[in-house]
Amino acid sequence: MGMLLSIVDGVRSVVSTLWYLQELRFALIFEDVSSLVISIMVEAVSCFVAKGRRILERRGKERREGEDGWECVGFGVGSEIWTDDIGGVVFDGGKLMVGLNSHPSWNIPLKNCVKLTVGRTKSKKLPPGQERLSVYSEILGRLGVNLEEYDADTFYWREQVQHYWELLGVTQTDIRNVMDMNAVFGGLAAALNAWPVWVMNVVPATLSDTLSAIYDRGLIGAYHDWCEPFSTYPRTYDLLHASYLFSHYGKGKEGCSLEDIILEMDRILRPEGFAIIRDQEPITRRIQDLTPKFLWDVKSRSLENKEKQLETVLICRKKFWAIA
Repeated sequence: MGMLLSIVDGVRSVVSTLWYLQELRFALIFEDVSSLVISIMVEAVSCFVAKGRRILERRGKERREGEDGWECVGFGVGSEIWTDDIGGVVFDGGKLMVGLNSHPSWNIPLKNCVKLTVGRTKSKKLPPGQERLSVYSEILGRLGVNLEEYDADTFYWREQVQHYWELLGVTQTDIRNVMDMNAVFGGLAAALNAWPVWVMNVVPATLSDTLSAIYDRGLIGAYHDWCEPFSTYPRTYDLLHASYLFSHYGKGKEGCSLEDIILEMDRILRPEGFAIIRDQEPITRRIQDLTPKFLWDVKSRSLENKEKQLETVLICRKKFWAIA
């Protein structure tokens, strides 16, 4: 009986060993097959990318043949980036190229091709650094703004900045992030250049296109329609400046009421942040009645406008509050 048990245990041990070896064999085979498949996939992708690159280079050479000054500076699957010594952007099918006839837009569908200007010339170089703040952009001339108007606007905002800081009652370092919600030529940002602040210039998309002139001054900015939310990630603002913004949006369009814009300002303004509002008298009176409902403190002051006439300026401050 004992011998029979020994034989059974031996057979069981042999079967277990054989089963283990079989599992190990299958595992090794699976690992080899997996490695082979991965290698094939990597090679296939590499071949596909290399072929796509050769096709793009050949296509680019064919399309740009005969046009000097163009260079391919980047490419990817189905796209490539070309540049010349002028600047601007042209999108041609699957190709993004750089050229002179690029016009910024708002809510305008992209076109498949933008034609290049015939007989391109090199763009005029702008002066460096601080000097750019006083540059009169040729774009303003096309908008009907002459040099005298531009210089008067620059001087006007230099004066206003001094008045603003006196009315706010803060030091230079208390304000860091500023947004000019209707920047026009960027005069406020240029006047604040000597102050330790960062200014975002916003050109309403439905007003004159002056953003390029702001860029020519070495300032930053963006288009925006204040009927929509403004993307502020990742910052809030210490100071919002709205000069004759509400009167432009006072036509009853959905999402553009005075209350809607104030609500958006409240969202992007930090607690204890400031808002300076200048507008027509009926509008400033409405804002004075409305802002306490948003838990803003508001003070009414008078400053001269560009016509040397006194107008109401609202100095608002968002309260720091919490639910008890």
